[in-house]
Amino acid sequence: MADGWLSTTHSARPGLEVLGALLLALVTLVFLPGPGLDAVAPARVQMIDTDTGLEALSGPDLPGSPIHYHAIERPAGIAWMVWDDVPLPDDGTPPAVSLIGPLSATIHFNGVVIGRKGEPGATRDAETAGPIDSLYAIPPGLIRPSGNRIAIRFSSQRAGYTPYAVVHGLFVMPYASDPRRSIRYYLPLTVMGGSLIALIASLMVRTRTTGDRRGLWLVAALAGLVLAGAAEISRSLINYPYDWHQPRQAASLAGLAVFGTCWLRFVQLRWPAAPRIATAWLAATLAAVAASAVLVTGYDGKSAFALA
Repeated sequence: MADGWLSTTHSARPGLEVLGALLLALVTLVFLPGPGLDAVAPARVQMIDTDTGLEALSGPDLPGSPIHYHAIERPAGIAWMVWDDVPLPDDGTPPAVSLIGPLSATIHFNGVVIGRKGEPGATRDAETAGPIDSLYAIPPGLIRPSGNRIAIRFSSQRAGYTPYAVVHGLFVMPYASDPRRSIRYYLPLTVMGGSLIALIASLMVRTRTTGDRRGLWLVAALAGLVLAGAAEISRSLINYPYDWHQPRQAASLAGLAVFGTCWLRFVQLRWPAAPRIATAWLAATLAAVAASAVLVTGYDGKSAFALA
């Protein structure tokens, strides 16, 4: 009986091995622990959707409304966000303000400018795009025993798209000379990328040995995943101006779309269905990918829907 089962599944074995390797890589990506981040974020910030000026923010009664910084949408012009009662470390570690996302900003600590992330502007031409990641030291002489305030004047005129969240991160953390994300942040993705490159090499050798060109669809699918991963990891290598964030995310979306399309095509060739059904399924899938790329807000959402 065992011999009969083995002979039945022999033809499917290469495809099952590749599927198992992919699942192992994805499980590794999901469950490997990420690096720890010794940082403090605000529970809420006060969002003022107009260029009110720093003087109007000097009193205890602030205009605007409290909101989580992840929920801040791209303002029409220049806006402000204020973080009150900022907690600061008392262990002697030099603190800094980290501001991350597709926006330009001027950062004030207790009424004094401590950093400029580009230059905010009411129009695209008036704004200078700042780096995607930024970190600004807080001078010790500005720190009060309590009641510290961070006020940020910002705009996002050069994003090129409507971000799901303008502020990706707002933290107080230990100062570092390099504002870029550490490569450790992408450790699971780096591990999976190395596995995928090794898998691509083995598939190319197998395709050349067997002459079965269907394997090239798998090679193209995995190359799409590598492209998406390389676009993501590039953020830790280059602290690019934030108006390059859209092309980087578009490259990642394209890589995921290539992966999904080529994987589906390989499955159709490896375990063929009726030609009309296969063509209709592929066409419907590509239409759904195109619709999600147009209709969904934010590239993380676009990528998730397209890949699904």
